[in-house]
Amino acid sequence: MSARWHWWGGISVLCSPTSFISFSKLGMLSPSGQCRAFDASANGYVRAEGAGVVLLKPLRRALTDGDQILALIRGSAVNHGGKARTLTSPNAYSQSKVIRAAYIQAGVSPSTVTYIETHGTGTPLGDPIEINGLRRAFSQLFQQYEEQPPTEPFCGLGAVKTNIGHTESAAGIAGLIKVILAMRQKRLPKLANFESLNPRIKLEGSPFYLVTETQDWPQLKNERGEWIPRRAGISSFGFGGVNAHVVLEEAPVVEKSASELSRSQHVLTLSAKTERALQEWVKSTSSYLSENPELHLGDLCYSMNTGRAQFEHRLAVVSGSIQELREKLEGVEANQASEVPGIFIGKQGVSQTKSCLFVHRTRISVHRDGSRVVRNPAHIQKVAGSMCPDPG
Repeated sequence: MSARWHWWGGISVLCSPTSFISFSKLGMLSPSGQCRAFDASANGYVRAEGAGVVLLKPLRRALTDGDQILALIRGSAVNHGGKARTLTSPNAYSQSKVIRAAYIQAGVSPSTVTYIETHGTGTPLGDPIEINGLRRAFSQLFQQYEEQPPTEPFCGLGAVKTNIGHTESAAGIAGLIKVILAMRQKRLPKLANFESLNPRIKLEGSPFYLVTETQDWPQLKNERGEWIPRRAGISSFGFGGVNAHVVLEEAPVVEKSASELSRSQHVLTLSAKTERALQEWVKSTSSYLSENPELHLGDLCYSMNTGRAQFEHRLAVVSGSIQELREKLEGVEANQASEVPGIFIGKQGVSQTKSCLFVHRTRISVHRDGSRVVRNPAHIQKVAGSMCPDPG
């Protein structure tokens, strides 16, 4: 990658009935309105709108810049199936070829790949062909790496189209985002709308199984007993013959720098349009913290403070740990905010001139309108406050 970074993504917007009519006449759309990938009752797919974008950077630069790394792209490949019987006829040989090329470029053994996000359109013809292509590719890869195929299935198969439909030109990014989220949660989502296997699909003797229930994503160890990062493949096949496959690996564990860990206190801000909505926001945030005690407090506060609009009813909580933050939010739920230090709750009046909260190194925070002064317990980069008005 020669550039410093790239934006990559896809967008699908359905603006005209013409394509619906054409695809329906071709028998591509599901009369039942459900995408049933690999199911015996599969009868086509459901069209969907969607958009997704990711930022791609070389790993070394992302580490240097201190970016939050969501996953690593270990390898990728693209090809075309060439001349086909019809426009929509898939080619198992070309699909297997592009999958094999992606893993060769990635330099990873197929035995370390424990999930495949399939194209999985839910068509009676396309689904069996895709499975045949996967089986062929992995068989050739095991031979190339001189490995014996495992005697038991170890690689799960899923398809996001069963959840959200086929986003067509955004289908690739949808599959990528799904796998990234699965890696972060260390869970494999179930294949929705599945009841019984398409009789044309043969999984016996293959390394694959269908993820029919949401489950933990197992992590493998190498011969030295070291943990292997979770790895997955993502397929996206266009009905015109274009095939693509990406090999994804979960993000490396990056140790926080001393400067990031030295701050003893952080501020979390919440706001809502009504007092009741703010209470609901507090309740849901407290519940989320209970379910995710391993969260990094600084990262959480940064995301909450910078990624959301500020509304009239506001809350700011100063805390030094996730546990302390959760306990203080529970205090707010119990209407004990006035009894607990480090909790600030109030209502921002509507005015044409918006106020802005500044933080000075002397640890004194002053509103631009001079209405009050708040002494903070730590160096805080950003706390509750409206956006500053434009100069002049």
